[in-house]
Amino acid sequence: MNVGHPAGASFPVRKETFVEVIGYVGAAAAVAGAVTWFTRRTDLSDAAALSITLVVSAVLVVAGSAIGDYPSDAYQRMRSVLWFASVESFAFASGIFLSNIVDLGPKSAVTLSGVISAAFAAVLWLLVRRSLQQIAFFLTVVGTITALATPSSIVSTSDLNDPLIVLWLCGVAWFVAGTAEIVRPHRTARVLGAVVALIATLEMFAPSFSLALTLTGLTSLVLLVVGDWKGDRAVAGLGIVGILIAAAVGVGRAAVDSNGAAVAAIVVGLLLLGGAIGAIRMDGSRDVPSMPGEPPAPPPPPAY
Repeated sequence: MNVGHPAGASFPVRKETFVEVIGYVGAAAAVAGAVTWFTRRTDLSDAAALSITLVVSAVLVVAGSAIGDYPSDAYQRMRSVLWFASVESFAFASGIFLSNIVDLGPKSAVTLSGVISAAFAAVLWLLVRRSLQQIAFFLTVVGTITALATPSSIVSTSDLNDPLIVLWLCGVAWFVAGTAEIVRPHRTARVLGAVVALIATLEMFAPSFSLALTLTGLTSLVLLVVGDWKGDRAVAGLGIVGILIAAAVGVGRAAVDSNGAAVAAIVVGLLLLGGAIGAIRMDGSRDVPSMPGEPPAPPPPPAY
């Protein structure tokens, strides 16, 4: 039996895909070689390390620019990936310059490096409004703001509370900007903000259980509602995951020391689940169309 493609059908993998793969392999091999050479040279000066990372960043930018506005999604995706990698290399270079050459303190170096890298990422994002450019800009900005909110010395988990709240606020702000279609791509901003906000609330459980439980529940509820409103399954799915985690952790914490509370949780949980299923069944019965009646009798034949 012939299970191949029909005669005249085009091969599912286009030439652009092969070219894209070759470009990725070449870029990865060049960067990996540079990093390997860099790590093996223990006598390498800070100025030489800075020069190498800046050259890598510049090469990636030039390579992406050489692709231009060629009307192929594969090629534009390749340019986006190269420019994303260039931001990471540039951030590493700025970190070397500020911490090793200028000799700033760790917090000052991280903060100033983040500001410079965010400006570089913003320029590339203005030139190419793709998801990876937005992600690079968002990560550099959030990293800078979080570094400012992080104490110089962390003694206990409670010291992480303020940075995590700041991280949650950044995620919420980006989620709102994406939902309101202020930044592009809109859906990338919405999903990215939702992921960061939810992760921040989950990380809060160690420093502050009650605050984490409250923010996880509220954040997840908003994600589910907005995801349903916008038809965004990823955002709605994140909301569902958050609700499940908040409910399970909250009930587990409340019932951990009491058999009666555990039994009560089982009973209440089954009642709620049964009520939800009953509501679904009632809605389904209303939506079922009524069976049509007997068709009307045909009209009598005309009299001649």
